[in-house]
Amino acid sequence: MIVTSTGAPVEVVFKPGSESDAGVLWEMELDLPTDSVLYADGAYTCFELESILREDESITLMPKRGKSIKNHRWSQQVQKKISSKRQIVETAFSVITGLLPRALIVRTEQGFWVRIFSAVLAYSLSLL
Repeated sequence: MIVTSTGAPVEVVFKPGSESDAGVLWEMELDLPTDSVLYADGAYTCFELESILREDESITLMPKRGKSIKNHRWSQQVQKKISSKRQIVETAFSVITGLLPRALIVRTEQGFWVRIFSAVLAYSLSLL
């Protein structure tokens, strides 16, 4: 899910948890304004994707870097900013999950997706 700086969802993709986050980002349309910045967690450490987004889309991807990434480390100040921005996304997920019942009882896969999409839509509308 991509959200604005206020937490409003811009793009949402539903994929199984077994799929790589970076792989899902490769598939997204990313209809974002020029010079947008995407703050991401460590799962998006893909230097090829970063350069393609920067060169082709004018989008800056700023994933949180782990200590094992030596050559491409962000400064401490940038790391703090990334963590701060990531909290917006985590809060959005938390609110959306709170809108869902503890157990989803549905009869069809379509019913499952309607429930999930409804929670995202309700969250989006609450921000208006």
